[in-house]
Amino acid sequence: MAENNKMMDLGDCIHLAAATINGVDEFHTRDASRRGSKVPLLNLYEMTSVPKLCGKYDLTILSPEAAQPRLEGL
Repeated sequence: MAENNKMMDLGDCIHLAAATINGVDEFHTRDASRRGSKVPLLNLYEMTSVPKLCGKYDLTILSPEAAQPRLEGL
């Protein structure tokens, strides 16, 4: 069940709409904060109990991963 006191901010809505319109398969974000009244994008499907964006778009929302270089000699 979705939390009634949480809302998605306008910027996130625009980014998700643009991704959907352009047929993007993966949406990368680091937005996992559960503070305040904002919906954390990384937990969007978990919070809404709906596995697709707006119930019909397959869009994987995940945190980007990058290889971290090793600093030798420190």
